[in-house]
Amino acid sequence: MAPGAMNVDLIINDYLTVTPRMDGFAAFLNGAETGTCSGQEWSVGAEQDVFQTGCSVMGVAANSPVTDYEVLHVSAGHLYFGARPIDGQALA
Repeated sequence: MAPGAMNVDLIINDYLTVTPRMDGFAAFLNGAETGTCSGQEWSVGAEQDVFQTGCSVMGVAANSPVTDYEVLHVSAGHLYFGARPIDGQALA
């Protein structure tokens, strides 16, 4: 772990917003089975909350609080997240 980095628990228990920044990611989200990833069509730059509806293609269950364990580091005013498993699984 980098000097100055810290372990943190990110608790998601109220809302979780997603904003696609690329056409390919918006298309990926739109490819989810109807009603399993928000109730609206996804488009680049449009934020949507997926906490209540869930988002099956991102592994987010509807109305299910979750704790995500992360390693964070701040350097020169930038926030860096630690490496994630390549299979998308949680760290713990």
